[in-house]
Amino acid sequence: MKFFNYEKSVDYSDEELVSFINSGNDDVLHILVNRYMPLINNKAREFSLSYGIDNDDLVQEGLIALYSAVKVYKDEVSLFSTFASVCIKRGLLSFCRSQNRKKDIPRDKLVYSDYDVEISEVKSPEAILIEKEESFILTEDIKKILSSLEYKVLIAFIEFNSYDVIAQRLGITVKSVNNTMCRVRKKIREIH
Repeated sequence: MKFFNYEKSVDYSDEELVSFINSGNDDVLHILVNRYMPLINNKAREFSLSYGIDNDDLVQEGLIALYSAVKVYKDEVSLFSTFASVCIKRGLLSFCRSQNRKKDIPRDKLVYSDYDVEISEVKSPEAILIEKEESFILTEDIKKILSSLEYKVLIAFIEFNSYDVIAQRLGITVKSVNNTMCRVRKKIREIH
């Protein structure tokens, strides 16, 4: 481990501090954090206004991005200040985007609705029975025209799975899932 002189800590460059941290002297990290807090606070405030996300959460993500920058920094690439600035900005942007994506909402919190039902649209028992029979016939027609793989992929897709999940579940590539779904769509269009 390199020797760090705390009395001369202000004299050390960012690159030297990163070198000390990566050689096992984690006590020096607070000095680097203090140097980059104004940047993290400014970026967090900027992203908070743009994306409507809590400023404290963004500051925390900025600190995580700074720590990640310290751990992966290679001094021959660029100055640490440039590298850290890019890492912080990208970290905050990635966090904001992930917070605003609907797919990050837990499935048990989602409510699916095919359509809004008004009282006048409520179906009679006969209409419901006819729809079930038509649905059964359509399902049987689909089973007849699809291969076993195509049917498995279709069922997995109907269950709201992504192509990645389907590929893992069935032990095939994502490209195979995509090609299979193209064939399925084409064959189903031909039924109608």
